[in-house]
Amino acid sequence: MSSPQTVAIVGLGLMGGSLARDLAARKVRVLGFDADAGTLRRAQADGVIALPLDATLAGAETADLVVVATPVDQTAAVFARLAPKLGSGSTVTDLGSTKSTVQSLAVSAGLDERFVGSHPMAGDHRSGWEATRTGLYQDATIFLCPAGRASERAHESVRALWESVGGRCTTIEAAAHDALMA
Repeated sequence: MSSPQTVAIVGLGLMGGSLARDLAARKVRVLGFDADAGTLRRAQADGVIALPLDATLAGAETADLVVVATPVDQTAAVFARLAPKLGSGSTVTDLGSTKSTVQSLAVSAGLDERFVGSHPMAGDHRSGWEATRTGLYQDATIFLCPAGRASERAHESVRALWESVGGRCTTIEAAAHDALMA
């Protein structure tokens, strides 16, 4: 499967912002939202974000893939805003370090057929847009945790995203991932 052509990223801190930089460098159209308006302006001024999204996430429905890169405690609210907007062809992933809870939130929001959780084993001690950089995911292990009813197309779309930025994907059940990380 080819990499997504349009990716919406919700949360432009270290993880989401670094992914946005890598994708933009590969000529992927990146839509973005961050709760901090200054971060969103800087990402757009840096030429990383082609189109900013507002707090309702209007416009995210045009993305092939939506990446939720917010703290896990904000994920339910983001899923609730996304679910009614997305077309049948959109896939959703997240970057949280716990997968069972996030997967349950995705299922509760009605995203189970299109949700494949991601946990990239990458990071930095710094945070925020200023800490973002290209190459953060190069050679990083990325755990993929498809929801129980996730389509093969959704799984392959998320895998293609990570492989396009140099990640090495491993598929694992959410509960097994969480036990491994504990």
